[in-house]
Amino acid sequence: MSSLAPMSANGEQPIPNRLVSLIQCSKNIAVGSTITSDSLKTVRVTQKDRPPDAIYDRWIAIGRKATKPLTKGQVMHFSDALSPDLLEASNRECIMRMQGDYSTRTEDIDRSIYALIPILRSAHDIPAGATISAVDLVTDQIKEVNCPGDSVGDLWVVEGRKAIHPIKASEYIYYHDAIPPAEWRKWLEGKY
Repeated sequence: MSSLAPMSANGEQPIPNRLVSLIQCSKNIAVGSTITSDSLKTVRVTQKDRPPDAIYDRWIAIGRKATKPLTKGQVMHFSDALSPDLLEASNRECIMRMQGDYSTRTEDIDRSIYALIPILRSAHDIPAGATISAVDLVTDQIKEVNCPGDSVGDLWVVEGRKAIHPIKASEYIYYHDAIPPAEWRKWLEGKY
């Protein structure tokens, strides 16, 4: 764990944890089985302060120019280092989706909710316009206790759909456990 104190994007102390709803399996679900309400339960969990648009991979930031001054210890966000064209809604959604999948799910056999998530912070003060290099970054490993970014919070997202791989009892449900990848965009656009 880095010794750098957690801060929000503007350098202030993070907001307190808040309760969020997640969907959890109440019994094992076999691949291809239709997910029904009797195999699901809604649980309220504490969400750690992990900004949804924070950067978790160094390649996202290295070689790009800082869009604003960054202070030592500050959490890096997409908008701090990416060019405006990469921050367009469709591109940003895609980048964040890849980030979430990479950070919380390495393999289907290792879908532990207790994953260590690397958050990038400024290693020292970075002025606006400066090119960000590897020495400008520090990786802060935090424990993602119980709220991965791609977990499902609404029953209607998965109920009635078929599981695309086995899901164990007590595991949290993810969007890609039940929605075919080809349909993710429809879901994001509210077409379900």
